[in-house]
Parts: sequence; C-alpha cells; structure tokens
Amino acid sequence: MKSFKDAASQFAGLGGYEVLTTFSCIRCRAVQKKIKTVIMGGPNKGQPLIETTECHCRLSRETAAAAKAAKLKHFKKHWTVNPSIKDATLFNFEGRTEEGKRAFSGVQWFFEKLKDGEKARLVMMGTSGQGKSHLALGAAKYAEQLGKGAIFIEVPTLKQLLQSTFGNDTDLKQIDIFRAFRECDLLVLDDLGSEKEGEWIDEVLFNILNDRLSKPLIITTNLSMNELYQRYHPRMIDRMFEGMGKEDLIKFKSDKSYRMRKFFEDDEDE
Repeated sequence: MKSFKDAASQFAGLGGYEVLTTFSCIRCRAVQKKIKTVIMGGPNKGQPLIETTECHCRLSRETAAAAKAAKLKHFKKHWTVNPSIKDATLFNFEGRTEEGKRAFSGVQWFFEKLKDGEKARLVMMGTSGQGKSHLALGAAKYAEQLGKGAIFIEVPTLKQLLQSTFGNDTDLKQIDIFRAFRECDLLVLDDLGSEKEGEWIDEVLFNILNDRLSKPLIITTNLSMNELYQRYHPRMIDRMFEGMGKEDLIKFKSDKSYRMRKFFEDDEDE
C-alpha cells in the first residue's frame, strides 16, 4: 500500500498538489511538507485535502518494533519451563514470609542495576518450594517486558536440550544454543544442582558461566554454599559469584515449602 508521501510524489509529476509550508521534524530532522491536494473521487470529489508528508520516525519505530519482536522470539525458543510454574510472574508472587519479601526486594534491586547498566547478578539459594523458580521465571518475563532478550533454562533439562541438536535433521544446532546463552540480555539458570552429575554437564555449565562473566545472570539452587563446593569445582563457583556482593545472594532458610506451610499453620498456633 502506498503511503501519502508516495501518493504526493506521484501528484508532483502531474502538478496535483500545492506546498503550503515546509519544516523539519524535531526528532529525526527530516524535511516535511504540509500539502494541499484535491480529492480525486467519491462523494467529496473536488474538496481540498490537507496532509503532512511522513518523516523517518514512523519507519524507525516500525523497524525498531519489528527488531524487538524478532529478538524476543529468537531467545524465547530456547526456554524450558516446568508447566507447574508457567503462569508465574513477579506480580502474582505471594511473598508472605520475611524471606519471600526479602527475595522480592532482591529481584527489584536486580532490575534497578540492570536499568542503570550496572552488573546485575543474583543467586537464590535454599530448600525446594520457597518460590525461587517463581521469582526467577517472573524476572525473565519482566525482562522481556523491558525489551530485553531473556532465556529461562531449567538446568536439569539442559542436557536433553543440547542432545536434541544432535543429528542432521534438526534446524537448531548446539552452537546456536551456546551463542544464544552468551548473547541474551539475561540468562536464568533454574534449579542448578538438580541435574544428573557428570563431567560432561559440569563442563557445559562452566562454559556457560564463563561466557556470562560480567553479564546479567540469575541462578536458583536448592544447595547450600557448602553443598555447592562439594558438588562443583571451585573454578565454577568462582564464575557463579563473579561480580556479586552479599546483597546479591538471597538465602531461604525455611525447611518448609510454601506449598506445605499451610498444613503446619494449625500446629504452630497450638
């Protein structure tokens, strides 16, 4: 479909318009014209029509929007999310405990640093069922709302994801996955430590963490700090906590999951 600018150019060869004024767009500085033409047909035939030629702003906005959509779609295809938390967002997180409130504040602080271009890294540590994965997935979704390319990966599924690239009949190659992990604006590694132990997967995780040095990263794990050192090589732990301060480590100390906590409320009241 022709734009008005195209139509006006066509009329120019026919002498079919009058330039009323010329000015520059205050944003893109492109020259624009206010043009008077005559309606060529229909019930208003012969009536004057005043229009303004387009500048580059609309095209730039459309190009930027298309690029943003393509970027989000590109990284989204690498996500692995457990169906039980697929609807999780930061806005439906029920952080009723002090630990939950502190964790939510930690995520807020993470995004403040992300917006300011500072090192944004966060590790949430504690027993299962505390809401760590909920917050991590919510953070990935919120990053997308900010126009950031985010990837959410459940670490136990990482080996299966990479193995799915084996063979010649797949469009997705292992090199594409590693490049996406390296280039995305935010990488979330959920449930680190729950994957099956093995030298191969440990090396994969080390390479991923090494590629994310100084880049935004969120990790959740059910392991304590001592258990992390028992499970992984110290060089990998060093990559995990690179550039982090104490405020970037959130520890959940409760031994009851939020799913089960309601069953203990009556006992605590007695």
